[in-house]
Amino acid sequence: MPWTNTTQISSLTPADVTAQGSAGITNLSAGQIAAFSTAQVGAIVSDAFAALTSTQLRSFSGTQIGGLTTAQGQALISGNIPGLLPASAASLSTAILASFTADELASLTNTQLASFTTAQVSAIGVASLTSLSIKGLTTAAMAGLSTAQLVALKSAQIRAFLPEQVRGMLSEQLTALDSISIAGLTSAQLAVLSTARITALDSNDLPGLGSLQLASLSTTQIEAFTDLQVSRLSSAAIRGLGTQQVSVLGVRSVAGLTAAQVGVLSTADLTASGTAGIPALSSIQALGLTTAQVSALGLASFGSAAIKGLTADAIGGLSSTQLIAFTSDNIRGLT
Repeated sequence: MPWTNTTQISSLTPADVTAQGSAGITNLSAGQIAAFSTAQVGAIVSDAFAALTSTQLRSFSGTQIGGLTTAQGQALISGNIPGLLPASAASLSTAILASFTADELASLTNTQLASFTTAQVSAIGVASLTSLSIKGLTTAAMAGLSTAQLVALKSAQIRAFLPEQVRGMLSEQLTALDSISIAGLTSAQLAVLSTARITALDSNDLPGLGSLQLASLSTTQIEAFTDLQVSRLSSAAIRGLGTQQVSVLGVRSVAGLTAAQVGVLSTADLTASGTAGIPALSSIQALGLTTAQVSALGLASFGSAAIKGLTADAIGGLSSTQLIAFTSDNIRGLT
């Protein structure tokens, strides 16, 4: 290019800039690029943007990048996009971002993504983002993700979200996550979910939760589970709960409880389980029942298998009225 100083560059008309073609632009220094006005940048031939290096692209200001046409933005490539400063990346139009290929989206850095507005994040295919870059999404941007975008995410990308990003997700977004995505949530991510977010989880996706994940939840979070959600939890997951968690959970999923967990349940919880709960207790689970629990419930409530597991002290605490209420099946269950 025949113009080398800022005075000469400022005298260029848009037509002059266009006339230089791609070769004239790709030879510019950082200082020369910075001297271009928005109108001049808008006159650069689109092909030139594919030939610019990351270092040259870093010289463009946010104002200059904000003036790019869609065609110019589409010409950017994965090899130079990382060179954009965060402020410049934040100036990319939604039309340009929507035109990025999967490779180009994957080249975005976490600092660039951190500068994006909710509208910009909504315009991109987040499924193409890397696990590293996805950490750059702000909590406000997270709220702007569509359910379709979230569903498209892979487990590795879900796990890459920082806890504060997960906290920023809306209830309807969490509901949209499938069982694989739910299973991919880390203990740290689950720990930040509010009770409203816990309730929003689709019960059909909960069987994928593991024991370590469930054990990471607070008693307040556990208590927020609906009966339907609890019924979908796997026995293995419930078996990983601590006694304090079980005490607020009740016996809405008796099959997975250990003897120690059964022992911390209140009689009201046990009674609430009805015919599907107490009779379903196994002899091993029944070993965890205290004398007070057995006395409050009465042996007539238990199945034959559970009765075999009751301790002598528990049976000794029964009243004569409770003993009279024994059924023949109850008696046969005694050892």
